[in-house]
Amino acid sequence: MGPCLVGAAFVALGFGAASALSARATALGEAARALALLSRRVSLLYEPIADAVYALRDESPLLALAAEGHEHEPSAAFRNAFKRTRSLREGDAAIFLETLRCAGAASREEQPRVYAAGIDLLKTREDAANARARSDAKLYRTLGLLAAAAVLILSL
Repeated sequence: MGPCLVGAAFVALGFGAASALSARATALGEAARALALLSRRVSLLYEPIADAVYALRDESPLLALAAEGHEHEPSAAFRNAFKRTRSLREGDAAIFLETLRCAGAASREEQPRVYAAGIDLLKTREDAANARARSDAKLYRTLGLLAAAAVLILSL
């Protein structure tokens, strides 16, 4: 009975690790979506970023996290939101924050291009994360099954 439970635990561990790999890709997609929402609101309505974040808080989980604090300091709010998501790397968050900074420094005519470039970078990273998650998920599932099989064979 004991080896079967250990084997089942290895299988569950392998499948759990495989499903956790897609979290970064999902978070990157959400960051690109949040940036697109902000882009439309800021570029079309000429609304300050802090007000746009608050207005769009129901549209995106990332924007909801950012709207919880630092109403007048969007970069600090997003830094805090990225720390709380834990799925994104520092480079991912840096792309988002740098896009906001560059859009704030750009003219109204330049802003859509700045936002589009940031969204494209995030989508490229999302595609790479999805590809890696697919290949690594197979590895972790296989390792979980092999470890379970090894435990069962050794227990006989």
